[in-house]
Amino acid sequence: MNALLLKYAGGLKNYGTLKSFTHKCVYKNQTCGDKVVLYLKVNKQLIKKISYKTESCLICQAACSIFSDCVMNKKVNGTINFSKI
Repeated sequence: MNALLLKYAGGLKNYGTLKSFTHKCVYKNQTCGDKVVLYLKVNKQLIKKISYKTESCLICQAACSIFSDCVMNKKVNGTINFSKI
């Protein structure tokens, strides 16, 4: 397994539920059954806070942790472009 994934899986960042959020997204992968709930606090098109909860495998949990680090304090439109990579 990739060392970066193991690093993030061992210390998940931003895991949990934001008490105050402006956006929420629920996604369930129909193939494997992984479920991810994203919580965002957006202010002036900037992602000021992000958190997530998962019912998923280790790889998905690590990916959510990495993603949450990458999009913090980014513009919402820039994040959409980032996710297409």
